[in-house]
Amino acid sequence: IQIHSFDDKTASYIWYQLLLEILLSSNYIPSKSSFQQFINILRDYTGDNKYGLTLISQFEKTYSPQQAVYWLTLDTPFARFVRKALREQDIHMMFLLRFLLIDIYNQLRKHQEHDTVHVYRCQPMMKSQIAELKANPGQLLVINGFLFASTERLDVSSHELNNDQFETVLMDIKAKCYSDAAPFAFMSNLRKDIEERREEEILFMCGSIFKVERLININSKWTLELILVRDCDMHDLPGLKQELRRSRNLCIIGDLLNHCNQSKKAKIYYEILLNELPIEHTLIP
Repeated sequence: IQIHSFDDKTASYIWYQLLLEILLSSNYIPSKSSFQQFINILRDYTGDNKYGLTLISQFEKTYSPQQAVYWLTLDTPFARFVRKALREQDIHMMFLLRFLLIDIYNQLRKHQEHDTVHVYRCQPMMKSQIAELKANPGQLLVINGFLFASTERLDVSSHELNNDQFETVLMDIKAKCYSDAAPFAFMSNLRKDIEERREEEILFMCGSIFKVERLININSKWTLELILVRDCDMHDLPGLKQELRRSRNLCIIGDLLNHCNQSKKAKIYYEILLNELPIEHTLIP
């Protein structure tokens, strides 16, 4: 989770949204097959764990676009690897995971819930983040990875932490379907074999952005009221997306990373462009 001022024009959520834009569309960079390369890295990540390696072999042999959400929800080295890559905004790994992001995005769009949903999630948050949200109402909450939430109101008491740095917060989320907002869908529509206890769960696409409506504390329990945000509600992002679609200038993302003092990620991004773009592409020089 990242927190940004609503009018922050240089926040890292902007470059991340543009990166997701180019990863989810073949209009920018021709999609190269990275599946086998990803499998090899996943095997290195798993090490000599025989059970993990067996699961990876099963994944390699049976994966299909319709099973993307199924594999995301299993407790496997694959799912943990995906969560880690998204949490850390690992650009190199996100390019390798492009096939998965596209498959899940397409499934969410296909089964998009068109009614307004009201869902909940118990989330550990740093006390410093809670203090920041309390002091600055109307902030943006950006979720780097995929977000699961439930239509059933959860009991914070059963998720409390005995920790000096973290507290459990009940995220109270309202989301409406818009073409320029992150897609979301019921797990029961995404996985026909879903367990009964998860039938009321909603899955939000990675990179979802929420506006903080209120942060309240009742009986020493925090509730964070959030609303899913559209692109058109945010400063600069719609204009930058339109510019990217018009000019195909992929360097916009590298410029934003440098502007955010993330020069290492900018370097990785440019190296990926050199490798992924055709040799005759105008950006290669």
